[in-house]
Amino acid sequence: MSGTETELYNDHAREKLAINELSTELYVNSSQRELRYGRVHGLFHSSYGSRGHNTQSISFISEGGKLNTSPQKRCIPISKDLKARGYTCHVFLREPLGKYQNVFAQVANWKALLRAEPDVVIIHRSSNIIDYRYVQKLQTERPRTRVIFDYDDALFHVRTLGSHVQTLNRMLLYSHLNKIMGRSDAVFAGSHYLVSYSQRYNSNVHLVPSAAATEVFRPLHRAPDTDAVITIGWLGGATKQILPSLRLLIDPLNHLNAKYKIRFKMVRALSKAVKAELRQNDFAVSFGLDGMIPVDQKLAQEIADFDIGVMPLVDEPFTRGKCAMKALEYMAMGIPVVASPVGENCYVVKPGINGFLAGTCTEWSNALEMLINDGSLRRAMGNRGREMVEEEYSVEKIVDRMVCAIEQLS
Repeated sequence: MSGTETELYNDHAREKLAINELSTELYVNSSQRELRYGRVHGLFHSSYGSRGHNTQSISFISEGGKLNTSPQKRCIPISKDLKARGYTCHVFLREPLGKYQNVFAQVANWKALLRAEPDVVIIHRSSNIIDYRYVQKLQTERPRTRVIFDYDDALFHVRTLGSHVQTLNRMLLYSHLNKIMGRSDAVFAGSHYLVSYSQRYNSNVHLVPSAAATEVFRPLHRAPDTDAVITIGWLGGATKQILPSLRLLIDPLNHLNAKYKIRFKMVRALSKAVKAELRQNDFAVSFGLDGMIPVDQKLAQEIADFDIGVMPLVDEPFTRGKCAMKALEYMAMGIPVVASPVGENCYVVKPGINGFLAGTCTEWSNALEMLINDGSLRRAMGNRGREMVEEEYSVEKIVDRMVCAIEQLS
């Protein structure tokens, strides 16, 4: 057995130990279990009496740690806004053990959450057997507590991603996704594609996009261009898995580099393979930060010099669930966007208004060239993008949606 396989085997063994520990605590009355199991088929979601609009405490429990992108978008800022509105909020995060999930922290977080006795539990992405058993426990022992499952990626397509070991790890991580959605009182889905999938298992599904932190990502003062170099920028954590999408840019950028002074700036190129491949081209490239950082002014400053923001995506099952977060953060900064017509990009990017959609090499070249040549168009599109984000995708607006859905459960 290889070292990596041994790590995965040990991780699975630790998970089984944690489950056994939980099983000694868990007693599920058979009649209550029958009642709750109806949720798996989306048959009903209000099996217990109404409490009225009395929700006071909300707890988030996430699969990710404090530097993971997803909880930075869908847990931490949402919790802060809810606290400002008078709710009591707790966010339970867990740091990974190397490449694998920390099941010990997962069990500890669930125990701490149960002690907090929240009115509402929002489970963010985490959906393995441990989560499922604790949902059973919670719904049996505290049936008045409402459970909401929240996610922002096509977790049901993880079999299409990464190496064999990585895929197996993810399959274990999301093994009970459908069952947990079925037992939940509601599902918050980050994109239309995820909404459609969730409705197979739950009849109370809400479109809740990932919020753009408009107080962080906002138009910043830029020094006047002195050399007329146009910066085309990409924000993300560029791992090897992102390479197929980034390759969509290579031919258009090489073509445009022969005609214009451009540079391609990446923020957070985390893979040596990404850096090596992009360095082989004619256009200038810089790679920005070397690691993940919190969503703060430092990150916003890194993308403040983008003239154009790009979001290329290969059209495949997993990417169709993407929530257009890059595009929204560019727009919040007042930066025009060119993106692939995949996933939520088709709803966020309004062609000719706040950016362009590009599905072919020619479309990418034409859209970028139009923006390179017209500074007033870049500014106009950037301004309209900022306005749309403030009106529809700010933390405040997304929390409004969430609170409305939560209070309907009361």
